Amino acid sequence: GLAAADCGIASGDSWLVGGATTTGRTTLLTLTNPTEVSATVNLELFGENGVVAAPGTSGIIVPASGQRVLSLAGFAPGLVSPVVHVMSTGGQVQATMQQSVLRGLDPGGVDIIESSASPSTTSVIPGVVVGDETAIAAVRSSTSASEVLDDFATVLRLFAPGDELVPVTVRVVPESGSGAGASFSYDLDGGLVTDVPIQELEPGTYTVIVDS
Repeated sequence: GLAAADCGIASGDSWLVGGATTTGRTTLLTLTNPTEVSATVNLELFGENGVVAAPGTSGIIVPASGQRVLSLAGFAPGLVSPVVHVMSTGGQVQATMQQSVLRGLDPGGVDIIESSASPSTTSVIPGVVVGDETAIAAVRSSTSASEVLDDFATVLRLFAPGDELVPVTVRVVPESGSGAGASFSYDLDGGLVTDVPIQELEPGTYTVIVDS
């Protein structure tokens, strides 16, 4: 198969929400510098337990008109829910992440995570696929290594910088224009990455709207 990212705009400050560094998950961070001067990049890593202190996350040099590809597991292995804050000085960079999944010996696909400019009080996420929960449960029960199937279910990954409690309202709207959606509220712990399950919906494609 083939996965590719859009040719985005380079920035001195961007966020990446996605990936994992648990067993069977490989997440690569790509830093591309299209400018004519070298960029010095510093990374902030966050996970389900808060900020991640890791060596090698500061002073990363990306040459002019060049690229660096870094393994996220090299900084923080065992992360279920990473969020990466990319900051650069000198040249600006475009940051993306690629996650590939291996379930035992079976390939589970590849995802491209593109960066956003900054945290926002409103986010709209189209094209969210909700699978058949009964079929997912059947597949999980058929293997003794249930951890390789932990990311079969659909979840919404949320992160709020800082340490304050952030009230969040989530609306899930069917893209077909028919059928039932969902709406719920959630109190998000600032500084902790949280994966919120999207459950009890008919299989299909939805748009998710998050207001905080």
